[in-house]
Amino acid sequence: MTAAAYERASRAVTYLRGMAYLAAGSGTEAAARFQTILDHPGQNRTNVHYALPYVGLARAAAMGGDRPKARKAYQDFLALWKDADQDADQDIPVLAAAKAEYEKGKFQGRAGSGAVQSRGSAPPNSSQAEKI
Repeated sequence: MTAAAYERASRAVTYLRGMAYLAAGSGTEAAARFQTILDHPGQNRTNVHYALPYVGLARAAAMGGDRPKARKAYQDFLALWKDADQDADQDIPVLAAAKAEYEKGKFQGRAGSGAVQSRGSAPPNSSQAEKI
């Protein structure tokens, strides 16, 4: 059985594969995985694997130098959270990280340490930042 069969069976597998590509610095491959999830969202749009691929896509697109696509993905992610409580980013680290990355107009080059996972975390760290 190939990995593709597992990816079709679970968005989580596709998401984790995208995160692995992102951590490895393969923005193009990561973007393809996140885009696959966004192209086939399923019925449960409250699932974490519906919202998080926008952040992954934004980071992957920025890594690949596609700043307009990165900006749009950040905007789409933040639009999902526009009605959240004012202090939601204190409780949702990935939301705080995405807001900070978008507001600064920067993407931290590699996602190796501190990359966003299903439960959220701090924004990725790197000495080189690209302007979005």
